[in-house]
Amino acid sequence: MKEIRQAQQILTSFQGRSDTRLRLFLNRRLACLPPECRAAVTRLVYGVIREQEALDALIEARTSRGELRVSTAGRTLLRIGAFILRHTPGKPEYAVVNEVVDAARQRERGFINALMRRLARDRGGLTAEIAAISDPARRHSLSPLLVAELARLVEDPASLLKRFDREPVFHLRVHGGRARDGEIEAELNDLGCGFRRLDRFPCYEIDDPATVLQRIVEPGRGYLQNTASQLISLIAAGRARTGLFDACAAPGTKSLTAHLARPDLRIVASDLNPRRLRLLDRFLDPRDAGLQRLATDITAPGLRPDRLAPFDTVLVDAPCSAAGTLRKNPDLKLKIDAGTVADRAEGQRTILEAALRLFPGAVVIYAVCTFTEAETEGVVDAVAGHGCEVLSGEAAGTLERLGFSHRAGRYGLTLLPDEDLQNDMFYIALLRRS
Repeated sequence: MKEIRQAQQILTSFQGRSDTRLRLFLNRRLACLPPECRAAVTRLVYGVIREQEALDALIEARTSRGELRVSTAGRTLLRIGAFILRHTPGKPEYAVVNEVVDAARQRERGFINALMRRLARDRGGLTAEIAAISDPARRHSLSPLLVAELARLVEDPASLLKRFDREPVFHLRVHGGRARDGEIEAELNDLGCGFRRLDRFPCYEIDDPATVLQRIVEPGRGYLQNTASQLISLIAAGRARTGLFDACAAPGTKSLTAHLARPDLRIVASDLNPRRLRLLDRFLDPRDAGLQRLATDITAPGLRPDRLAPFDTVLVDAPCSAAGTLRKNPDLKLKIDAGTVADRAEGQRTILEAALRLFPGAVVIYAVCTFTEAETEGVVDAVAGHGCEVLSGEAAGTLERLGFSHRAGRYGLTLLPDEDLQNDMFYIALLRRS
């Protein structure tokens, strides 16, 4: 019951914070909780947010005229209860009902008790009931804009929509200069952390990111990076010859992966946020000049980073709506709207234009972890007419070799989720100013 009350307080406090990311908000709140209950609270918070609209549909179907006569905190409790009934089959119905009712305000307990009993009575059919919801946006707790974008991308978006309902998967890359794969595997086994090795990268798919962050990432012996993000780094490192400039590098994992793949290559990790860029320091050897940090804004007037060294490859992993990462950022499922996408696309276009202008002759790799048309093909279309050569086909071979499926657009390639790779959705386009 303690976990239910704590999850309710966190979820109620988070509601309405449109500019706050759930991961950061939750981490701050979890730090105040006993370690033994953090995993359970995290599961409840992320799960309820991931299924919010579908859980509301279950609850409203059991009220007269769909009206909920409870406070925001009471509605949150009902969502938690419905989620537990769906996803914790080993817990008895009476225990779920009693714990949810006990966490409710005294004046709302009668109403919440009645609704929870109705949900518990129909427990075996709740999943099928959600699957029968006609509106895909509500069925998958996704903004209508994102549903439409997925339908634009593929003929049958059902499988993509279902993937966003699932819990995330995390990938651990070993820092070869700090640890060996065998050592990390032995430690994962000792910690009881489930893992699966992906030999194509190589990296490990892990079950418990919290333990890995504390024991492996914090000491700088490894870092978390999704397979799609790793792919971007390997494409950049594979085609660079004289140097790689990572224009939006923070927190630096793409630069680090490129550096570990090509220690002979001079790489500059640049970002306008010096604090986030300093996260790289835990992984860098001060004597290693192959990867350097540079806090700068490439869109600033008069900037000439091309004078630093001859860079033939520039990586622009521009800030975006992050629609391709919804499994690990479920709070974005209902937040991303047309205004969000338009704002991001304007900033991306500015950064991409600056990179093409500052590095004439270099291949610019434009990458964003989203699939909205305005942020992908739309951004490239806005700059491609200014004397740009499109070279995205060069990346297709790497995608095929590593097993990524994708859709080719007019300018770039959109990565589709793969069951084995468990990758985020990314868009990649290679351009060179003629």
